[in-house]
Amino acid sequence: MLDGLFATYFNLNQIILEDFKIENAWIGIFFSALYFISALSYQLADVLHRYLTTKKIMTMTLILMSGLFLMLPLTTNRLLVLLISVLVCFFPEMLYILVDNTIQESITSDYRATILSILSLITSLSSSFFYLFLGYIHQSYGSKLMLDLISALVLFTMLCFCVMNHHIRLVMRKDA
Repeated sequence: MLDGLFATYFNLNQIILEDFKIENAWIGIFFSALYFISALSYQLADVLHRYLTTKKIMTMTLILMSGLFLMLPLTTNRLLVLLISVLVCFFPEMLYILVDNTIQESITSDYRATILSILSLITSLSSSFFYLFLGYIHQSYGSKLMLDLISALVLFTMLCFCVMNHHIRLVMRKDA
């Protein structure tokens, strides 16, 4: 769900930045900076993973992202809009590398390709849904409502992640 959501946000970013009256030159600089920022996010994920569990990193990242999505429509300073937008694109990269590492480490090679293919299918379906849904919301109601919905969806996903993780731990305790 998050993969589709963030891919949709990333691809709609130019339209969103135009809604904030950001000039094309700054939008170009923004997208150029994202490639550099992506490399930094992988490095930060590696450093954080030495000190924190994947669950803690994912939970903190999702809370931060949700807050940033809520802040973005309230921001009037163009430079701050660009900074928040960069951060909102920075954190999903951390999540991608953590999820990929978890899959690579936790699943035997016999099933890994199948599971990655299924995840790719789910991501594609999720992206298709969010492009339609968020594009319609943006066109009909504007960026603010769209960003608020993204924030709510990020929080909902985090809640689902925590509940699922809690249930997995309960099942593992019963089996032990």
